[in-house]
Amino acid sequence: MLATVRVLRYGLIGTGAALLQLSLLFVFVEFLHFYSLLASTAALGISVVVNYGLQRHFTFRSKSRHVIAGPRFVSLTLVTLAANALLFGAMSAVVPYLLAQIITTATIFPVNYYLNKTFTFRC
Repeated sequence: MLATVRVLRYGLIGTGAALLQLSLLFVFVEFLHFYSLLASTAALGISVVVNYGLQRHFTFRSKSRHVIAGPRFVSLTLVTLAANALLFGAMSAVVPYLLAQIITTATIFPVNYYLNKTFTFRC
């Protein structure tokens, strides 16, 4: 039961972080007139920090020190971004892009969850 709840929390928080990133990107570009690359980078940075904090406390209830878990989370996030780009690039060559993203996300999600559970937050 706890594992199922944890997976659901992980997905909910991850979705929330993605929505936060998109919302911030929109605000930064449309209202604050940031250059889009700067806006995207800032929005991602903020959403990663929020995602880390919520995943650490709400999903995994980790006691890991920030100095250890933080860099691990950022490293895993960068690997996830690279994996997303590779898988999505390959998949979008053969299926419509929305389906490619769904397949990519479905492939990465369980691996990312497992690595955060066992490596980043060790619970």
